[in-house]
Amino acid sequence: MRRLIFAAAVCVFAGAAAEDGEDGETLFRRFLAESPSAKLIFRQTSFDADGREISELRGRFWYRRPGLFRVEYDPPEELVVVSDGEQNWTHQPDLNQVIVQPADSLSGASALLDVMASGDLAPLEGKYLFFSGLGGDLRWFNAEARETGQAIRRFRLAFSPEGVLRRMELRDSFDNTAKLEIYSVSRKEFAEGDSLFRFTPPVGADILRE
Repeated sequence: MRRLIFAAAVCVFAGAAAEDGEDGETLFRRFLAESPSAKLIFRQTSFDADGREISELRGRFWYRRPGLFRVEYDPPEELVVVSDGEQNWTHQPDLNQVIVQPADSLSGASALLDVMASGDLAPLEGKYLFFSGLGGDLRWFNAEARETGQAIRRFRLAFSPEGVLRRMELRDSFDNTAKLEIYSVSRKEFAEGDSLFRFTPPVGADILRE
């Protein structure tokens, strides 16, 4: 939960300027339509079902369409997730372990990464009920699971009136919550190039294929 709830999904970005009256869902869909690639830096704070803070982590998320993304969490809980469009690679350095999955196998919070990398919200429409709301000066896009079996029960994305996505919140089926604050966003070409979306397992790592 501490890491994988976002690895997944990280996924909060800057959008185009909002027009008067635009709600959270409209702003989210506009962002998906207008941002084929992005890099963001985020801070994630996780809480248990009783509201007690579990961890505070920092990380980065890159994506490029169609279907490429990379997530990195900093120490003390290092994690790297890479999708090359065909396979997803999840590397946990502390376990010296790499999990390999088909690119279409994502679930829960990880499915949100695929939405950002594909630009298509449709795969979630049958599983979640979408609605918009206001909170202070933020415009929220909310998604509530239609069925209790979803790994992520609820997620929310908050935009400023100017159309900049500022926050994200996810709640899982155990009522654990992750809150993400995005404090750096770039849609410029990545200096690292295509190497970001390729992964070579470290020598000696255990490879688990699912």
